[in-house]
Amino acid sequence: MADKTNEHTAADSPVVVVANRLPVDQVTDPDGTTRWQRSPGGLVTALEVGGAGGVPGAVGHSWVVGDRVCVVVDPGDPSDETADAVLAVVGARGARVVAVLVSSSDPACAAGGEGMALRLGVPLLGPAAAARQLAAVLTAVSLGASIDGADVAIRAVASADGRADALGYLVEEAGLVLGGGREERR
Repeated sequence: MADKTNEHTAADSPVVVVANRLPVDQVTDPDGTTRWQRSPGGLVTALEVGGAGGVPGAVGHSWVVGDRVCVVVDPGDPSDETADAVLAVVGARGARVVAVLVSSSDPACAAGGEGMALRLGVPLLGPAAAARQLAAVLTAVSLGASIDGADVAIRAVASADGRADALGYLVEEAGLVLGGGREERR
């Protein structure tokens, strides 16, 4: 019988990198030469977190968006393990974080937001309704507003579920809307 004391499964880990889109695509030109070109959506890393809303085992989703200058979207797990995983993704890029974005005040989206923003010394941004419901100091983002600072274009849009008190964040070049535990193409 094999010793299984050191085996781990994804369910045992608090954070799993679900999708790490490559920042470049290899392209073959008509003359047969190959080159690398920036990939749409290539600068989005999706993380599945195992403590959404501070509830152990509750699965949530967070994203790191950008190349060298990033934002973190919906850090719903307040654990140090999730913060460390986000920082590992940022560090692997040789990047820095300029803001933490929450799509709503739902704990699965915002529970880790204040701690992460404080740890990184960056602003916490989100919908005005979230500012009224969270204890954290949150800078309100209006529908249609551009999120400044990151090296990819991000704009606040209506949330995927149509909630008036929530936002989605459109990564423009990728056509991806992030927020509320969802990622969808637009």
